[in-house]
Amino acid sequence: MSDIKAVVVTGCDSGIGYGICATLFRKNYFVIAGCNTKYGFKKVKKLFKSISKSQGVSSDSPSRSDSTTDSMDISKHESNNFDQNVDQEKNNTGNLSDQLNSLNTGKNVYRIGTRGILVRLDVTNEESVKELASLVQELIDSKQIPSLYSLINNSGIWRFSTLKECWNDDKLIESEVQDELARWKLVMETNLMGSVRVTLRLVPFLTRYKGLARVIFITSVVDETGVPGQSSYVSSKFAIRGFHECLMHELEGTNICTVCVAPGALSDTRLFDYDFNLDKEYRLNNTHKLKNGMKILKKLASSSRGVVKTVMKALESKRPRRYYRSTSGTFLFKLVKLLPKSLYIKVVKLILMNFEHIHTSLPLLTKLIRLILK
Repeated sequence: MSDIKAVVVTGCDSGIGYGICATLFRKNYFVIAGCNTKYGFKKVKKLFKSISKSQGVSSDSPSRSDSTTDSMDISKHESNNFDQNVDQEKNNTGNLSDQLNSLNTGKNVYRIGTRGILVRLDVTNEESVKELASLVQELIDSKQIPSLYSLINNSGIWRFSTLKECWNDDKLIESEVQDELARWKLVMETNLMGSVRVTLRLVPFLTRYKGLARVIFITSVVDETGVPGQSSYVSSKFAIRGFHECLMHELEGTNICTVCVAPGALSDTRLFDYDFNLDKEYRLNNTHKLKNGMKILKKLASSSRGVVKTVMKALESKRPRRYYRSTSGTFLFKLVKLLPKSLYIKVVKLILMNFEHIHTSLPLLTKLIRLILK
């Protein structure tokens, strides 16, 4: 059992988190995957069962003799309260050991044989995070894992955020102010405070690992570069990097190192879907400009596979770097760093004002820049 490396990953519903889970599971890590949505829970459950089947490993819980439910669809076993808040669900009877040793119970925990655990996790909810910590404690106490090897803080959301919409000349628009504050609160609670909550609860388990344990933060290429229309998201990523750097100092001399992985624009993420699909509900005058900017970034985007490889490098290296900038979709921001801030601001404005021309010529420009960077 001492060879088992247990890893907690948050935000596994799609994109980077989903890819990390798939890779870890294939590499025989013990995966504790946190999903916030029913969609993500089903998707990751299906993934784990598929990998187990392809590797000839049973996905049944070893302590359960009745395996007939394993072939049933999870939707037939979900409780009516599946999508309610976790603080309501925590009143369910039975302890965590019972949940771990049950398949398809419709609760918030799904056991993948001896290979991992899938949990419903809301990083904005203190009770949900406490339950995750209790689950890890149960796994250690029952000797299913020796300790925790790594925590990967990946949960994150993105919202349109334009401060300029809050005022008209010298007058505040109260409704816009309230909407903007609500967006900021949601993004900060998820991206920043979610990482803080989970880290504070799980670090004690990392200290028990016999070797170098790791806390990995998935930030963004914009964790040091501002862009218009994303003030709450960018600020949250700046803050996460600051949290990481403070932890570097405070954990010095321990067996835990902290690592930041900063992805660039990704083509296979659902991060932006929510706001793009709810465009009509926003009163942002500049929404079309923001979308134009996102279209440009998507043209430059790469898949999350490169980010997953970078995360695995941080996990498996004997001496991981403190900061990794994933090569996928980041080359434009490398160029930006060479510019003075005043010039950078003018360049961004010029791009947004001349979107149509730039958008049509972007494929050729992208190839040219990539050749130069190589």
